[in-house]
Amino acid sequence: MISEIPHALSAICDALATHPTLVELDLSDNAFGGRCAENMVNFLEKTSIERFKLNNNGMGPAGGTIIANAILKNAETSQAEGRESNLRTVVCGRNRLENGSAPAWAKAFAAHKNLREVRLPQNGIRPEGIKQLAEGLSQCPALE
Repeated sequence: MISEIPHALSAICDALATHPTLVELDLSDNAFGGRCAENMVNFLEKTSIERFKLNNNGMGPAGGTIIANAILKNAETSQAEGRESNLRTVVCGRNRLENGSAPAWAKAFAAHKNLREVRLPQNGIRPEGIKQLAEGLSQCPALE
């Protein structure tokens, strides 16, 4: 049932949050929407994952902002602990992120200076939001 999805997502993310050899989490093509964004925060703030894929989930601007802020917190925690972020790939396409989440994503990207790949296709992000994203990504010299 739809009411079970947030709890199931929390259980998965919490179980994997401290897994030492986890490299990638791909939650793509699960239409759980922005109502489940908060259930991934603990995982995203604490994990040292390299690749995070959240494609085609219907997050919307509010859910996208929650996810981006958790990714930003991850970078801040890594920096406070004196280590570099392991995050190299972020995929968050087809989520209707729109311009509303662009400032949060730009900050998150700028904080993860070792990012190599970012994919945000088909999100309805207009030129103003694209400019903000580009400014954040300009802080990532390893971007491919």
